[in-house]
Amino acid sequence: MGRYRIIAVILLISLNMAAVFCGSKASENRVPLDQLDNTKSNDYRYIFREVIMKQEKRDKKYKKNEFRD
Repeated sequence: MGRYRIIAVILLISLNMAAVFCGSKASENRVPLDQLDNTKSNDYRYIFREVIMKQEKRDKKYKKNEFRD
């Protein structure tokens, strides 16, 4: 009887450890393909695309319409 309890406890502990260690894996640090040019160098327009879009929006906002008075 005591031997079965020890085996059951060891089995439960091993199942618990397996459940803990088999959780979600950390994401890999990868670079999107759009970021690379044909020359295998970085395309900084892609890396800083959000900053560039903000600057373009700001420039369009303050740009004067040449057909207006």
